Amino acid sequence: MNGIKSTWRYSSSSLWCLLSLFCRIISRLRERGWDAEIDFVEEHGHATFFKHKQFRVAEKLTEKGEWPTHPAIDSAELTAPPAWNGMRAGMERCMKNIRVQRLQHELEERLRARKGVFKEALLAFHLHPQHWPILRPGDLALMSEFREVMCAPASVTVTKDSFEAAAAQMPKYGKELEARVHKELLGLVAKLRKDLETKGDASSEDAVPQDDKPLDAKVLSLATTCFRCTICKRGLFYPEVLKHRCLRSQPPTVKASDIYGQFVAKQVSVNWTNELPMKIAGILEAREPYKYVVEVLKVCGKDAPEKVTAKEMDAVPDLRFVAGKRTVVTWRAMVSSQVDDVGQHVTRAHCRIWLAT
Repeated sequence: MNGIKSTWRYSSSSLWCLLSLFCRIISRLRERGWDAEIDFVEEHGHATFFKHKQFRVAEKLTEKGEWPTHPAIDSAELTAPPAWNGMRAGMERCMKNIRVQRLQHELEERLRARKGVFKEALLAFHLHPQHWPILRPGDLALMSEFREVMCAPASVTVTKDSFEAAAAQMPKYGKELEARVHKELLGLVAKLRKDLETKGDASSEDAVPQDDKPLDAKVLSLATTCFRCTICKRGLFYPEVLKHRCLRSQPPTVKASDIYGQFVAKQVSVNWTNELPMKIAGILEAREPYKYVVEVLKVCGKDAPEKVTAKEMDAVPDLRFVAGKRTVVTWRAMVSSQVDDVGQHVTRAHCRIWLAT
């Protein structure tokens, strides 16, 4: 009755007629199997239901003082065939909308009741023999098998053991996540190269020479491939970039109707720091070092610096660069300084190689 409290200001006869119409429509809906939705409305109230045109017509006439004397309105006639057949389609559309909200509300209640086992299961996954290194709590929670257990009907008892099937899928899900991340990182590099070509920078004096061959995963391991975090502004290399905390600091992109996705974003943030699902888009961007960096790599004995990998550079013994008069940096710091807004900036004018002995 929450939706018709406003009718209390009417006369007793008008209120009785409005309630009579309400009860007759409710009876008709229950006959057609909408009991759960009617119970939900009666418990929580629902503005859409009570604003349906059949109720609004009656209430407007009541406000004008024309109810129940208006000849076009009769609660019995409004809910009797063929009048009911005319309003049935509209009322059932209304009830379908209420059903969606009812199911969402019930899922929210089940998820709240299972918060404890949710945390317990994710902690257990880290110690599981099938655990995959790249997977963190936010990633694990969004596995379809994990979601299925958490969203099980209320009649199902969910315990830590209920997630064994999900645990067995961790290697598969981990490989899929790695493949997706690699694809996104390569996409960032490809976008950068396309942008350089479009602007004409690819042929300029300060650009790194590129070929037209399709990118493969090896590009990520090059010493000249560097990424910049748009949040903390740091330069990052692969594969260390996969461990960067900012990639797990942003809520996942989920629809408002995805109740479980919203639950994961909130609970993972509450229980863990920077353990949300990995997110690349909008956080990382690819940055190419200036041409002189490639020239510096040549000094290190690399005849094809645009193809040298980070591992090969790491293998050069005791390699350091001197920035200015006093600052000694590694080759990684020298390269990342071109894209890092935080660290020391190394310029061609004052950079020289120093091999420690």
